[in-house]
Amino acid sequence: MYQANLKLLLLLPFVLAGTAFAGTVTLTGSCIQENTTYGKISFILVNSGNQSASSLSVVPYIIGSGKFYPVYTYNELVPGTQINLSISNLDINGSGIYPAYFNVSYRQGAALYSDVFPCTSGIKIGNATVSSEIMLTYGISNTSSGYVIGVNALNAGYGTANATIGLVAPGGLDFSGQSAYNIEMRPGHTYSINFTLSNMAGGYSSYTAMLYATYRSGNYTHSTISDIAIRESHPKSHVLGDLVIFIGIFAFLIVVALLARIALIRSMRKMVKQFK
Repeated sequence: MYQANLKLLLLLPFVLAGTAFAGTVTLTGSCIQENTTYGKISFILVNSGNQSASSLSVVPYIIGSGKFYPVYTYNELVPGTQINLSISNLDINGSGIYPAYFNVSYRQGAALYSDVFPCTSGIKIGNATVSSEIMLTYGISNTSSGYVIGVNALNAGYGTANATIGLVAPGGLDFSGQSAYNIEMRPGHTYSINFTLSNMAGGYSSYTAMLYATYRSGNYTHSTISDIAIRESHPKSHVLGDLVIFIGIFAFLIVVALLARIALIRSMRKMVKQFK
């Protein structure tokens, strides 16, 4: 009986560790265009993880629109459920393809997270089909305080494009420098620019960003959109706090197990003396 209890006590730290660190929120966002003439889009956000996301805020942005869209808030998104959001009257007059994204912030336990979900095909306004002639490639390098996103932009067309090349980052990252550049791009030329991002304090973790290029040609707006995966980055203080708590629980349970073992040895000694 005493040995069984002792084994149970020794296993407790590992059981608690699995329980404390198993929960995950996994969000997937989909942007769907419903109407090109009047400008209507839908956004679907699904939690396929095993832990709830709480205190959600969803903010739509359309680059090229002069409209500020409202913040949509939700108390909780439990595993296996989704949020459906529709936006009308995008307030864009010119025809073409426009970069758009949804910024989602939420809490998982005590930690605050922020994600960017790009509409990678852009938002089409009007009946014309347009195509972009700017090609974007990028690379990510880590720094001591964040990341550098190196971008190469090629004008693969036959005419000069007065383009805006920008990066949209989630709330946990801050720009050290410009977030967008206006470049006169000659045909057949490649232009290199860098975006520098630094981690912000406050418990953020970042996953995705949006890289875009947009320019006007004739009566249409052309755009190239690409989503960027940025690895998760927890502030050291947050990780250290979790580690200290875990070590404290582990040490406490070890002490309890040792005390139980000492009590067991003393009890067995008393039993031996009684039989003598």
